[in-house]
Amino acid sequence: MTRLIDLAGKRFGRLSVIERGPDWKPRIPQWHCKCDCGNMALVIGYNLRAGLTTSCGCLRREKTIARFTTHGKTAGGRRAPEFYLWNQMIQRCENPKAKGYGRYGGRGIKVCKRWHAFTNFLADMKDRPSPQHTIERIDNNGDYTPVNCVWATRTRQANNRRSNRLILFRGRRLTLRQIAEETNCVISWRTLRARVFELGWSVEHALTQPV
Repeated sequence: MTRLIDLAGKRFGRLSVIERGPDWKPRIPQWHCKCDCGNMALVIGYNLRAGLTTSCGCLRREKTIARFTTHGKTAGGRRAPEFYLWNQMIQRCENPKAKGYGRYGGRGIKVCKRWHAFTNFLADMKDRPSPQHTIERIDNNGDYTPVNCVWATRTRQANNRRSNRLILFRGRRLTLRQIAEETNCVISWRTLRARVFELGWSVEHALTQPV
């Protein structure tokens, strides 16, 4: 009978052997192992000693992802959201046939030379904080550059549109939507907007009168 080699306490790749487990087949022992990623795995002893199994499977997954990854941002053949946003930025500034070109490239908005490479754009902007965030220019008349762009939610971008009307409210110039958010207005947005912009009510009156 083959002498059992005790593997308890030993380490193989990312796996630390905890204790012997049930045999896979007669005289083919398995061992309970803990992977560096935190998962547990039951592995045949020979596979550990021969270097055939060195993780719970996480290492293989990481290598697979890396093989199909471009710039560290795509996996499984799919582009990352940041890539699509970057491409849309380039298109609306440089492609006259792109949707929205008239509001960007058509009025002189450009993408800086550094950002013509996606890797540079990603290095400067990093990952977007959430699926609700898109690219916003701090100066709405300025170009797409590292110092003029941030990740922002669509609500913030809406507040930054050239077409928004700013209202003097309690010493500050704000959009009506910003005023509604800051005052926790319970009146519907449609009603509030109609009162101020269509009926000509003062903001204070529009905010306080019941429907």
